Amino acid sequence: KANAIKGLGDVERKQDQLDAARQQYAAALELYHSVSDALGEANARVGLAEEDRKAGNAEAARSAYNDAHALYTEIGNRLGQANVLKGLGHLERHLKPTDPARHDYDQALVLYRTCGNMLGEANTMMALGELRREVGDPAAAREHYQAALTRYEGLSNVAGQANACLGLGKLALKSKTEDAARWFKQSAGLYQAANLPQLEAYAQEQLKLIQLIA
Repeated sequence: KANAIKGLGDVERKQDQLDAARQQYAAALELYHSVSDALGEANARVGLAEEDRKAGNAEAARSAYNDAHALYTEIGNRLGQANVLKGLGHLERHLKPTDPARHDYDQALVLYRTCGNMLGEANTMMALGELRREVGDPAAAREHYQAALTRYEGLSNVAGQANACLGLGKLALKSKTEDAARWFKQSAGLYQAANLPQLEAYAQEQLKLIQLIA
C-alpha cells in the first residue's frame, strides 16, 4: 500500500500537483515508518525533497535530502546515496556560492561509477556541464558535456544526447565559435527523434538566431 501511495505522489509531482504529491509522500512515509521499512522511508523522503525543491523550499528540501541520505547510508544503498547527492547538487546549483553543488555532484559521480550506473553518471556529467557553463568556465563545461554525450550515446539515450548537444550549442554561442550552428542543428534533430517538440522548437529558434546574426 505504501508503495502505491508513493507512486501516486511521484505521478502528481511530475504533473506539478505539488500539494497533492506532498500529502501522498507524507502518508507513504508514515506507513513505511510503521513497518520499519528504511528503504521505503528513504525513497519517500527523497520524494518530499524533490517536491520541496520544485516548490522553491530550499531548506525543507535540504533537510529531507539529508534525512534520506542518512537512511541510505545506514542500509548501505549506494545508488540511493548517489541520487540524493545529485539532488542536493541540483538544489545548491542555484544558490551562491556554487562550490557545494560541485562537491555534491563529484561525490555522486564516484558512487554512480561504483554502482556501474551509467545513466546516473551521464546525468551528473550533464549537470556539471550546466554548472560550469553558468559560472563561466567554458573549458570544464565542454569537457563535461562531451563526457555526458559519450555516455548517452553508449546508452542509446536520444533525449540525453539532445540535451548534451544543446548545452554544447549554448556554450559555443556564448564563446562565439563556429560550432554553435552544428550543435543546435544536431540537438533539434535528436529532439525530433525523441518526440520532444517544445525542445526541438527551442533548438530551431537558436539556429535561426545564429543565421540572422551571421
